Amino acid sequence: MFVGSINSKIRNLIFTEREIFQDQKVCIGCSGNFTVEQILAGLSCKIWSNDVALYSSLIGNHLAGNELRVEVTDPEYDWIARYLKHDPMGRIAAVSLLFEMLKHERGNNLQQIRMYAHYRGCFDDYFRKSRDRITASLKNIRIDQYTMTDVHELYRDLSPEWIRLAFLPTYVGGYEKLYARLEKVITWDAPKYEMLSRERYEETVTYMRRGKYFYLSDYEREEEGLFAIVKTGRLKNVYLYSNLPFRKAYITPYAKFTKSNFAYLPADYQITEKSKVTFKKTDNQRLNYYKNLFLKKGIDYTTGVSPLLVFLDGFLFGFLLFDVIRYGMDQDRATRGIYMLSDFVIASPIPKISKLLLLCTKTKELQAILRDKFMQPVDFLLTTAFTDKPVSMKYRGVYELMKRGNGFLQYTTPCGVMNTEEAIKLWIRKYRSH
Repeated sequence: MFVGSINSKIRNLIFTEREIFQDQKVCIGCSGNFTVEQILAGLSCKIWSNDVALYSSLIGNHLAGNELRVEVTDPEYDWIARYLKHDPMGRIAAVSLLFEMLKHERGNNLQQIRMYAHYRGCFDDYFRKSRDRITASLKNIRIDQYTMTDVHELYRDLSPEWIRLAFLPTYVGGYEKLYARLEKVITWDAPKYEMLSRERYEETVTYMRRGKYFYLSDYEREEEGLFAIVKTGRLKNVYLYSNLPFRKAYITPYAKFTKSNFAYLPADYQITEKSKVTFKKTDNQRLNYYKNLFLKKGIDYTTGVSPLLVFLDGFLFGFLLFDVIRYGMDQDRATRGIYMLSDFVIASPIPKISKLLLLCTKTKELQAILRDKFMQPVDFLLTTAFTDKPVSMKYRGVYELMKRGNGFLQYTTPCGVMNTEEAIKLWIRKYRSH
């Protein structure tokens, strides 16, 4: 149960060219979950690992043969103390599990309450499994030293014969936001360091570029050394920079798909007030098949928690994909709504068929499906249209514009305001050509 892991495409890229590090001295400034150390395992290189996070420092000190003091300070979690008195692998497992458990501590919705109770009730079982899994993951990793130093100071003073390798936090306070609650429950011999502000980030990159270096950025920088662009999701790229002899690469996601054979809504189909809309649960791979068929080329897409197929009188015409709301809204409100990742329809000559799909997202029937899936209230939906235009004609008139941003528009709509029969009647009245 590692956290802060490096994207699999970047891991694969490093692994395919790991011989570059043979017989080198490598200083890894932000070890995280020791992914790079695992990739370099078996090479005759000298590895200096470094991090300032509790989880990483438990692993690093263990690998370096040191012991790190860890104690419970919150009386509510005194029961964790016996796990922290375990062997080093046990302490790592306990902290990892506690970190995951605390994500659900606030209990803002039924799912969080259920997950927190589940972790608490099954902690012994999860602890044993996590300890075994972490033991297996770390058994082949060898490092020469581990430090808990501010990466800015580490690279400022580092001798030039070391390769400087770091995946620096991409936003200010990254570690602090992740581990704030954990470090209120547990005390340890934490290192002193400053926030990696934008200024200190740039200074750290400058220190890295004094010698051999390898780092990533979440935006394209105006400097030499760019050797790979990794597309990780919608409108999101990661840029890799190094003066080591890496081959240039551009890596895009590959989405697995499973073919389906549902009958599509006929081009001349007459939609009437007696027509019936139904929803069918599916999986991401089957939804990917239809994305390949009906989404415009070049549109990036991702997986979600609840993919659905939408039928009219038994004929497939629409596709929906939902997830929890993760960004752009305070948590209390976010836990009363659902994020719509994707909505699209078949290629059809029937005018405004996409408006029918959107009206169906406002129905009591869909609201019930999402409530069961996410185990929380579903008072509204939130979605994003990626465009530079002032409005999205697709959502206009059905959803409300909530926010304009740089290259995107956010729309929202209340859920459960009509049933599917009413949605069809409204579509016929407003959007069907007469």
